[in-house]
Amino acid sequence: MDWPLMEGITVIGHLLLAVLFLFAFITDIKTMTIPNRLTVPGMVLGILFHAATQQWYGLRFALVGCLLGLGILFPLYAIGALGGGDVKMFGAVGAIGGTQFVFYCIFYSILFAGLEALIILSVKKFKRKAGGSPNRQGPLEFPF
Repeated sequence: MDWPLMEGITVIGHLLLAVLFLFAFITDIKTMTIPNRLTVPGMVLGILFHAATQQWYGLRFALVGCLLGLGILFPLYAIGALGGGDVKMFGAVGAIGGTQFVFYCIFYSILFAGLEALIILSVKKFKRKAGGSPNRQGPLEFPF
């Protein structure tokens, strides 16, 4: 279905996501949490925005994206691999960007997290062989 406002919606949606990611990144770096005051308004704004601009199609687009973002990552939260703020952030991403976008975001987030884990493990192994301490000192300090 071709919507005449789709180009404007894409731009507005991307701007909304950029602002949401920026504030989530800043609070996550400072406090190591993504608070509900960021994630819940992101979900609500995404759903309301798409419902207002594309009526029922937009409402379905946003709700399915939101539920998919929450549903895919909830098992990782349940086993303790992710925090609740991360899961709700992906719900907001799905509400704003839709199903395809949230799939891409989840895929690349898991890919980069795995790459980061490999790098950290490699550095720790290298430090152990060199006689250094493999332990990290704080939440923002890198292991090398």
